[in-house]
Formats: sequence, structure tokens, C-alpha cells
Amino acid sequence: MLHNRHIRKSSHYKINLNPLKKLASQTAIYGLPTIVGRLLNYFLTPLYTYMFSPVEFGDVTSAYAYVSFLLVFLTYGMETTLFRFSQSEPEKEKVYSTALIYLFSTSILFIVSVCFFAQPIAEKLKFSGHPEYVVWFAFILGFDAFSSIPFAKLREQNKARRFAIIRSLNIAINIGLNLFFIWFCKGVYESSEDSVFRPLVEIIYDPSIGIGYIFISNLAASAITVLLLLPEIVSVKWKMDPELGKRMMKYSLPLLIAGLAGMINETLDRTLIPHLIPGELGKSQNGIYGACYKIAILMTILVLCNDMLSNIPGHHDEHQLDKVFCGRRFPRRNECSSNSTFSQFVPWYLY
Repeated sequence: MLHNRHIRKSSHYKINLNPLKKLASQTAIYGLPTIVGRLLNYFLTPLYTYMFSPVEFGDVTSAYAYVSFLLVFLTYGMETTLFRFSQSEPEKEKVYSTALIYLFSTSILFIVSVCFFAQPIAEKLKFSGHPEYVVWFAFILGFDAFSSIPFAKLREQNKARRFAIIRSLNIAINIGLNLFFIWFCKGVYESSEDSVFRPLVEIIYDPSIGIGYIFISNLAASAITVLLLLPEIVSVKWKMDPELGKRMMKYSLPLLIAGLAGMINETLDRTLIPHLIPGELGKSQNGIYGACYKIAILMTILVLCNDMLSNIPGHHDEHQLDKVFCGRRFPRRNECSSNSTFSQFVPWYLY
């Protein structure tokens, strides 16, 4: 009898653990591409600060601060709304097609409007000499906002592998093109030595574009992502239910307000600095501040890892902690302060 009771208890634990294992694995698959992508993008900062002046990097900092804010506005909480209504509505395809039509319509309207007023917007955002930046970012935002719904559908259908593959390709294309244009092409073009690649580089590389290659790389990655998501876009019958759409919008608007509040808190500083400090000095200071901001995020991750490792119960063996926490390169918390770790890390990050 005890044996049977033990078997029943074991099977009960297995049943309870299976959903947890599934949740953990899917969380890793969905989250890892985003986390790794952000980390790799942060590690591109030394390349940018080495290749471009603080004024130029100030434009990059400002542009992506506006992008972060506008992307929340353009998606207006429709991803979360899709999950919510897919669970409560009997016709999931109708929910998906309604969300898809909403995002497609608003993204097209945004792209057309911004392209039409590109010059005055560029002057207002201190990009007066480069209205093309505004046009490129209009398409980046439109593509990213629209693709958020097919990505949400993949998550709703538990297609974690396809989700991770497309996300990873987006990251790889963006980083690969950055390295190709900014490191390889720029290096070959400016080098005094002859190279077998110089004729090709002179055809495809224009030094006057400068930081624009960062935006072009992002635009190419976003456009290719939409193409990769075409099976999810064209497989559904595009039909909107007006009544369902009203209920979905009513649900999503509070999410938009909450998202904007968080994003304002995170990015407002980098949009205000060029307007508070006149001339190129404002752009330069914003570029320096933006680079330091990214260092701070990476340092926060390192300090949090340090805190976690120093507080793991049963893992305070000196020899084991030295192995786990990278030995001498990043000492344990009880051996050094976070300032000491910072002083070791920053020179490498900034060359």
C-alpha cells in the first residue's frame, strides 16, 4: 500500500512539473534571443564610439530614444490584447486578423505621414541636414510595429522554435551589416594600403552616409523579418470584426498609457539633452551620455550577478566561487566593491 501511495505521489509530481518544465523551456526560447540581442547591441557601442565622433553618436542616441517611445505608441498594447482575446473569444483567427488589420493600417498611416513631413520633423528633432534618417526610421518603426502581431501569434500558438529562429536572424542581420559597413567597409575605404576588396567597397560604400549605415542595417533587418513572417501574415483571411475591434481597442488603450509612462521614464532624458544644450555641444553631450548609459546597464547586470552568486545558499566554498565567478577577472563581492569591478570593465568597453 505504501509502495502504491509512493507511485501515485511520484506521478502527481511529474504531472505538476511538466507544465513548469514547458514554461521554463519556452521562457528561455522566447527570452534568450531578446536578451542576447540586446547584449550584443550594447557591445556594438565601442565600435560606434571608436568610429564616430560624440556629435555623430549623439544623433544615434537621440534617434533610438525616439524609436523606443514611438514603438510603444505604434503597437498600443495590441500584443497583450491579442493574447487576452485569443483566450476568451471562440474565433481566434478573427481576433488575429482584426489585430493584424489594425496594426497594418496604423503602420501604413504612420509611414506615409512621416515621409510626407520628413523635412520639418528632421528640423524639429535636430536632424535638419538628414531628413533621410526620419524616412528610414518611419519604415523601421512601421515594420517593427506590424511584425509584433505575427510574433505574438507565434507565441500564442506555442511555436517557440520558429519565433526564436526569426528573432535570431533579425539580430544576426542587424549586427552583421553593422560590422560589414562600419568596421569592414569603412576600414578598407580609409586604409592607405591596397586591398583586393577596395573596388567592391568603393561601389557599395559611401562615406558621406556615416552613421546612416547603423540605421540602414536596422532597416534591412526589420524588412527581412517581415518577409520571414509572410507565412503568418498571408495564411489568415483578412477580415475585421468592428465590434470585436472596439472591445480590443478599449482593452489595449490602458496598456498604451502604462507603456508610455514607463518608456518616458526610461528615454525622456536622451530626447531632451539636445534641446536643453544648444548647438553641437548638446549632441556631443548626448552621445557621451548615451554611451555611459549603456555601460551602466551592463554594469547593473554584472553587479546583480555578483549579488546573486554571493547569496546562493550552500555555495560559499571559496574554491568553487572562484571558479564560478570567472576567477581573478571579476572578483567576488566580498573581495571588492562594485567600483573596483567597474574600473576593470570600463577601459575594455571604451578601448
